[in-house]
Amino acid sequence: MDQEHSHSHDHGHSHDHGHSHDHGSNSSQQPEPAPPEIEHSHSHEHEHNHNEQEPLEIYPVETPNPNAYKFNVSKKIAEKSFSASSAKEAEGNALAEALIAHEQIASIFAVNDFVTITKINEASWDDLISDVIQIIQDNA
Repeated sequence: MDQEHSHSHDHGHSHDHGHSHDHGSNSSQQPEPAPPEIEHSHSHEHEHNHNEQEPLEIYPVETPNPNAYKFNVSKKIAEKSFSASSAKEAEGNALAEALIAHEQIASIFAVNDFVTITKINEASWDDLISDVIQIIQDNA
């Protein structure tokens, strides 16, 4: 929808059309379609601010290992790779600590813009995926 709105962004063209339509004295009220121009500017600013406040986008992807899932993240979450299979190994990294603290997570590996989670055998991805996404959003 924004693209359609963006299409009507060509307010200069509308204004020119209004100007040439200004041939009659009655038409002088028609250049009032200027408010859509202001509306569009406001919409554009809102869109920009919305992007800054938008939560991370996280996409879970199956791996060949049924106990492991890769979670692609819309921004870089780790400057250098890290992995942990215990609280001691996760120490000092808020994301690693939060993930490894989950009782159904056996180990983690992260680098750049993804985290790979290995679950314990008894755990179900149906329950765990939403937990992992929430933990990443809260700690990345």
